Amino acid sequence: MPKKTIPMNFIKQTTLIFASILLVFSSCSKDDKAPEIAFNEPSMDLYGIADTVPLKLHIEDDEELQSVAIQITNDENADVISMEWSHIHKSHLMIDTFFVAHLDTALSVTDMCNYYILVEAKDTAGNSEEEKESVHIMEGTMEGHDNHSETDSGMGDHMDGNMGDHMEDHSGM
Repeated sequence: MPKKTIPMNFIKQTTLIFASILLVFSSCSKDDKAPEIAFNEPSMDLYGIADTVPLKLHIEDDEELQSVAIQITNDENADVISMEWSHIHKSHLMIDTFFVAHLDTALSVTDMCNYYILVEAKDTAGNSEEEKESVHIMEGTMEGHDNHSETDSGMGDHMDGNMGDHMEDHSGM
């Protein structure tokens, strides 16, 4: 039986196609940059009991955001608020929400406490970033600061998930 030979043209074309595919895949950039989180609010460090504490965030990624999670706790960990947005698939997210500051006098030995806000953002490549912010809550009215009572806010003086929940997408997609 005669020995089969592969034509040189076929070898050159196959090599050229393989090299082109390799070049295309190697030139794709890998997303290794974590999302950026910016707190626009709260803008003050000190709030009164039953005050509405604004929470405005600007979250951005160079590719696509996958999810954003927010957890708010206080000193006693008695009250916890958790919010999560998933499957975002946009590069830019604005969150505009709030919570009502609460001081559980049955658990607290003082007339003050701290609230801790933890924000975690993940992108579609698996990169993640966390940012933390805290606010101090005191009984009474601060000078030059409006203290909203239960009747003013219409939401009660507790932190039980009564959240403003407004999300804006400015990605242009």
